[in-house]
Amino acid sequence: MTVRKLRIVSQVLFFLFFLYLFWMTSETAGRWVPVDLYLRADPLLAVTAIIGARVIIPAMFVSLVIIAATLILGRVFCGWVCPMGTTLDLVSRAGHSPNRFAVRKTQHFKYYMLIGFLTASVLGFQLVYHLDPISLITRFFTLVLLPLLVQLSNFIFELLFNIKSLQMPLLEIQSSLIDSLLPLEPYFFQSAFLVGLIFLTVLAFELYSRRTFCQAVCPLGALLGWLSKPQVLTRKVGEDCIECGDCHSVCKTNAIPEDFLQTELRECIQCFNCVDVCPVDVISINFGKNNQKHKTDYTRRKLVIAGAGGVAAASLTGISFIQPVRNSRIVRPPGSAPEAEFVDRCVRCYQCLRACATSGNFLQPSLIESGWQGLLTPYGEASTGYCEYNCTLCTEVCPTDAIKELDLETKRKTIIGLAYFDKNRCLPYAEGTPCIVCEEHCPTPDKAIKFKEEEYIYPDGGTQVLKMPYIVEDLCIGCGICEFKCPVEGLPGVILTNKTQRGHLTGGYGYG
Repeated sequence: MTVRKLRIVSQVLFFLFFLYLFWMTSETAGRWVPVDLYLRADPLLAVTAIIGARVIIPAMFVSLVIIAATLILGRVFCGWVCPMGTTLDLVSRAGHSPNRFAVRKTQHFKYYMLIGFLTASVLGFQLVYHLDPISLITRFFTLVLLPLLVQLSNFIFELLFNIKSLQMPLLEIQSSLIDSLLPLEPYFFQSAFLVGLIFLTVLAFELYSRRTFCQAVCPLGALLGWLSKPQVLTRKVGEDCIECGDCHSVCKTNAIPEDFLQTELRECIQCFNCVDVCPVDVISINFGKNNQKHKTDYTRRKLVIAGAGGVAAASLTGISFIQPVRNSRIVRPPGSAPEAEFVDRCVRCYQCLRACATSGNFLQPSLIESGWQGLLTPYGEASTGYCEYNCTLCTEVCPTDAIKELDLETKRKTIIGLAYFDKNRCLPYAEGTPCIVCEEHCPTPDKAIKFKEEEYIYPDGGTQVLKMPYIVEDLCIGCGICEFKCPVEGLPGVILTNKTQRGHLTGGYGYG
């Protein structure tokens, strides 16, 4: 087996491992490895999260393995491991993508973006999650691909259920899939269209030229390119080269210039295509002294400008290091760090959204509900789901400790929000209609929703003594199930708010 074929096997195995970890994110048992391992191993996420939060994050030390491998072997992660790279190679193979050499002129762009992202992180504002490949592909799988697969499977099952002879076998299959792969309810995420559009744009550029994202955009590739400077595993060309150009044409990242004897080491991902295609076998990639220079076309002046761009971006959205993010009105997952720290640590990977154990719809990606600093951060939306009382999954999968891990007893006592009754919507208060749905679903041992008997006067003058619900503030943990289960059509009669809103809600909103 050639080294190139070995690399393809490695890509397939690591991609299957990525899918396995993605599936295991929502499982409560059987984990033998951290399901956020790929995110922990991402050096760029580690650097920006530690810089942005200004704390050491031990979970991210796994990235030191990738850094060490890059220092010695070069960008082997990009060519042999990265799930985004494997996805792009699959698209490229399916679409017979050409190798447009003009892309080489844009390779320096990713270094400018990296400087901008790092500068913004120093100022306490995270931008890198938009283009980091591990975060990007995890986000796409969670918000777009998985919901589409769920919808497709539901459609197929509904179609086949019309065949009576298949109904019982299908019920058994569907039951087993619900226990292992499929959720009880279809997923819905409000930012799915935006995330899908970004990812599909990346794939579309792959049809234009191979590894366009890796060559011109990927900030992780830029960081690994810089780290690869001392590498000792390098490409070498013998004196008998016939200059046929085959190596130049098959190079995935245009790391071989017109002078076929040279190699742009920052761009080489050790794919071994050049070795495999050489008709006279004069190309090798092996250990030895590296006499070649890095020649990526970027200038110090443009790097400074890129840094200034990072400062400008952070300034326009609010520099959290100088003026910390104020607590917004949205509900964060249980175990979340204080708002300013949460926003700085969160890399928008959506492992927590994937792990959500109810309908999968309580945790949602925010738009500007928490300001531009909190763009795309996860928050709880009780109109689409609720925080399961007996679940800690979202606290177990965060790679940056933006969400701290909680044991079940601690999680049950963790307050993430506070419910209150809108007397203009709640059925007993607004219409004089008896209703105890919210109290029935309240999960706390000592119910946070209680009743007081009051006389209700109807418009025709009739009266009736009704049970009027109210919130016991000290018992409410803010799970949101009362809002989710409220039978009132349209806006519910009970609403989940952030726990910091308690002060202005007292007086007229249902507190006993």
